[in-house]
Amino acid sequence: MRTRSLLLALSLLAFSSAGRDSAGAEPDRRKPFFDARKQRSEYAGPGRETSTSEEEVEEVLIGYFGPSDPDDPIGGDLWKAAQLAIAQVNSKGGYRGKPFRLVPAWSENPWGTGVKLVTRLAYDQRVWAIVGGIDGPTTHLAEQVVAKARLPLVSPISTDKTVNLANVPWMFSLAPGDHLLAPPLAAEIAARIGDGHFMIVSADDHDSRLLNV
Repeated sequence: MRTRSLLLALSLLAFSSAGRDSAGAEPDRRKPFFDARKQRSEYAGPGRETSTSEEEVEEVLIGYFGPSDPDDPIGGDLWKAAQLAIAQVNSKGGYRGKPFRLVPAWSENPWGTGVKLVTRLAYDQRVWAIVGGIDGPTTHLAEQVVAKARLPLVSPISTDKTVNLANVPWMFSLAPGDHLLAPPLAAEIAARIGDGHFMIVSADDHDSRLLNV
């Protein structure tokens, strides 16, 4: 009986000592198996040899995934900005003398009818590239189409960094991600209020919640 008690006491002592040692140890900084941020994907699939000749088109079609109503409360300013950009580049001769033209596609139900319209932009109207969407979720939707259609997608406003985690080489984000925007904003708020309390008022959409987190 005494032998068992002694063995139990020694076991508990060894366990507690190991726990203290592991608690104070540095975490194991293992390298990830694959870091997509350091890997540039090259397109080696079919389609390069069948590109459309410049002589076959009279204008360069650019798809636009977003509301085409200038008075739209969410996407109206983006549409006007896209039109202004097209007007400016066309005033300088367009692309080798051929004018650009925006082809809008949008639905109030982006994940239903909207994805069909983006697919039509790629395969029926055969646009050269797509600009959009108007937030993180709609940009994800457009990305799913262009990943298979092999079309460039330019995201002018989405700050959701996960849009680029699929490592699609023809997906381009112009705005910095929330993980880059939030730290300087938080630092500026803290510098202005000091030790005081503050409250953040946010919209209830996906992008706003993600930035707050």
